Amino acid sequence: MNDYIALMKPRLMPLLNLASVSAAITASKSINLQVIVPLLIAGCLGCGGASALNCYLEKSIDEKMPRTKSRPVPSERIPGNTALFFGLSLLIASLAISYIFINLSVAFYILLGAFFYVVIYTKWLKQKSSLNIVIGGFAGSCASLAGWASVQPPGIFAWLIALFVFLWTPSHFWPLAIKIKDDYSKAGIPMLPSIVSHKKACYFIIINTLLLIASSVLVYLYGGLSIIFLAPAMLFGAIFVFFNIQLFNDEKKAFKNFMFSILYLSVLLITMAADSLL
Repeated sequence: MNDYIALMKPRLMPLLNLASVSAAITASKSINLQVIVPLLIAGCLGCGGASALNCYLEKSIDEKMPRTKSRPVPSERIPGNTALFFGLSLLIASLAISYIFINLSVAFYILLGAFFYVVIYTKWLKQKSSLNIVIGGFAGSCASLAGWASVQPPGIFAWLIALFVFLWTPSHFWPLAIKIKDDYSKAGIPMLPSIVSHKKACYFIIINTLLLIASSVLVYLYGGLSIIFLAPAMLFGAIFVFFNIQLFNDEKKAFKNFMFSILYLSVLLITMAADSLL
């Protein structure tokens, strides 16, 4: 059972579900459990299914890296074909729940997110381009679009939230990639920090974080939000940049940046929803 749970990569689920639910609350300015409960179930199943398919496709890569070679598929505790069937079953269940209990648009955005993660990122870009995590980051944006679509068709505000989540992904993942860049080099994966100098990677991270902060201001302005959102956005954005600057002279700060990015996104998504409610 633990191996099947590991296939679903449950650590990815909380943030994706938070992006989805906060977008739904922001769109409706209310908490509707008849929408949120099936949205959470479909989100968990969709994320778990896409992650299992990712594990199936990345067996040859995971076998090369010490960090991942003990995962269920490369260690052969779960056969590849079983992981494939498991992932497809979860994804189909997610789409069915979305369509039956919410609407077709939610199912579409969950499927689009899975497509970007499994096909665009995992199968196509990860081993070919240093833009892999940048373009693949749209998979996370689809979670917020699915949440918004559970209430109403996505408009400009919804797409600005999706842009915010999209820009967050490189600032979140590149510091982790700095920490484990040797693993990526051994596996032949052109993750940005493994193919450029440390300082150049840090420049890219800071530039991206500044764009991320700018996108949060756009969310504030277009969404008609208040100081409830803007104050944490500016405070946590400034702290994020400060941590990025520290990374220049100390690679050991990479994990600190990675962990703070999770807190940053969580706080801003929660305050966005709270601002809309209040």
